[in-house]
Amino acid sequence: MADELPASVLHRTKKGFPIPAEAWFRFELRDFVRDTLLAHDSSCRQFFDPQAVEEIVSLQEKGKFSGYQEVWSLLVFEFWHKQFIEEFVPVQTAKESTTDVFAGRVA
Repeated sequence: MADELPASVLHRTKKGFPIPAEAWFRFELRDFVRDTLLAHDSSCRQFFDPQAVEEIVSLQEKGKFSGYQEVWSLLVFEFWHKQFIEEFVPVQTAKESTTDVFAGRVA
């Protein structure tokens, strides 16, 4: 691509692909964040100080500090916990699976 792109583009440092998460959490996803992290049955309330979670969410919403990374981490934890802890169903052994398959057959 050296013939097509200027040297300043070819040799610049690597850049990420930033997303406007801070703005999303403050505006478009505000209710989603609150409903997820501050719900009475949220995993965050079970494992973290609910007042601390509320403060992180409130300060980030108000733009008092750039807490979107903390909010993102709490959201990831919340959905990880729901997916892998609360909804965990043990994998059946091969023998159990075979038994289930053949149990429905008519002899």
